[in-house]
Parts: sequence; C-alpha cells; structure tokens
Amino acid sequence: MEYLSKKQQNGVALLTVLLISAIISAISIKMIADRQKQTLKTINRLTFQQAQQYAEGATALAYIILKKDHELNKTDSKEDIWAQTKNMAYPLPNDGYFTGDFDDLSGKINLNSLVDSNNKTNPYIFTALNLLFAELEINKNIIQAIRDRIDKDSEVAGIGGAESDYYLGLETPYKNSNQPMIHISELLLVRGIDQQIFEKMIDFVTVLPGDTLININTTKIEVLHSMLSMLKKEDVQTIYDEIQEEPYKNINTLKNHSLLKNKNPQMKYFSVKSNYFKVKFVIFLQKINLKFILVLHRANNGKIKTISKSIGGN
Repeated sequence: MEYLSKKQQNGVALLTVLLISAIISAISIKMIADRQKQTLKTINRLTFQQAQQYAEGATALAYIILKKDHELNKTDSKEDIWAQTKNMAYPLPNDGYFTGDFDDLSGKINLNSLVDSNNKTNPYIFTALNLLFAELEINKNIIQAIRDRIDKDSEVAGIGGAESDYYLGLETPYKNSNQPMIHISELLLVRGIDQQIFEKMIDFVTVLPGDTLININTTKIEVLHSMLSMLKKEDVQTIYDEIQEEPYKNINTLKNHSLLKNKNPQMKYFSVKSNYFKVKFVIFLQKINLKFILVLHRANNGKIKTISKSIGGN
C-alpha cells in the first residue's frame, strides 16, 4: 500500500475544502439568484396589479370627460374636450404616468352596415366602400369577402367572396362567422386582408353594433368623399374645408348646402353627433407599459356604457 506524504495529504485536504467551498458558493449563488428572480416576479406582479388599478381610474376619467362634453354641447367636433386629450400625459406616483387618446368611431364607416336586417347588401354603403377602397388602393373584391363574413347565409357573395369552404381549406382552418363583427381585428380573418391592408383600413372603417351614422364634423376627407359620391371631389373638399374652419352645428347645414342642391344626398347616414368612441390608455409604471383599449357608447341622453375592453391590440 502506498501512503501519501504529509504534503500530499495537505494538498488533497486543501482541494477538498476548495471543492466544498465551490459547491457551497454555487448553491448559495443559485439560491440568491432564485430569490432575486422571485423578488422581481413579486415586484412585477404587484406593479402590474397596480397598473391595472390605475387603468380602472383611467376608465373612470374617460367616462367623466365624455359626460362633461355632453353637458357642454350636443354636437361633436375636433374642438371638443375629448379630442384635446391626444398626447396628453397624466402623472402617477413614483415617476409613473399614463397617456390617453380618444378616437371617434362615429367618424368611420361601420362595416356591419354593409348588410341590412333583411340580409341584403346595403347599396349605399357598398358604393361608399368601393370608392373608399379605390382611394386607398385596396382590392375592391375584398368588400364581397367582408359581406360574406357578416351575412347570415353560406352563399359566396361574388368575386372575392369567401365562406367556410374556403377558410376550412387553409393551413390553419376555421369557420366563417356569418354574423356582424364584434372587434375590428376580425378583419384579419377575412379573405384578402393581411396586416398591411388592415393598417390601410383602420383609420377609415370600424365595426359597431347595428346601424350607425357618420359624424361629418369628425370624419376624414376620404370617408366624406366616399359617402357623398354624388359630388365631385373638389366639391367634397370645399365642404370638408368649411367644416374644419367651423364645425356644423346642425345636419341641415349639410342638407341645405348649395353644392348638394338637386343631388338627393342620403342624409339618414349623417350626423353632427358622436355616439361611439375608442379610448386607448397606456400606463407607464416602473418597467411596465400596460396598453388597454376601451370602446364606449354614449347615448343621446349622455349615458355611457363600455362595449368592450381589451389589453393591447388595435
């Protein structure tokens, strides 16, 4: 049997001590790291919960703004208090803040109005969408696919239309809904619409329950031109410029406009009042950015209710 010298024994002992120390250090470091991760998770969770609470407060603020606006006037325009919130920052504790932005959905064409209560194509909205899509350089056949999305039958509307047979044949199959759209993101499920086309459409169209009116004071020139198809483009521009200078207080101002004399405009589609708003809030709190979106309905009597609420998205 060969014995280790005293020097060798000391060396082995030292190596053993170093190995044990290294193991203990590694375990300790892992424990500290795990504890730090857990602490960070706890902090993030609490911060997120706090941000959600602030989001509830922001919702209450949106209600207050729309109620106050209703008290101040019975019409809506880009001069109203809800329209002045864009890019405004509201301070929160610990150097946090949140931003709010109102988007008047009543200034957009409601795609659900494309099909009427009898499951027939609304010719006025169909024409308006054709003009709008031409202006935006979007394939007009997509309108038929939108119609098929919201009508009650399973018959393909026309060139570009699509029902469940088409969608079930995709790599990721799904059925067609055949009912009015609930959220604007459903457009991404419609044949022919990708993210790029969706981004082109989002400022001009919306999806809302039932038939809605276009607020001529808040709509964009592209929408106004498509809805006043009986006028030349330069005449629509004249009306639009007048509105930007001084919003109309009464829809009869449009009805009796000299440029519309003997043009038989469909006034039942227009208003100077807004009933639907999309409100986007972003909460900035420590390292958390929480974006949430509300769709609010304000009735003609000023009563407000939440139609939908979502975190993130459009």
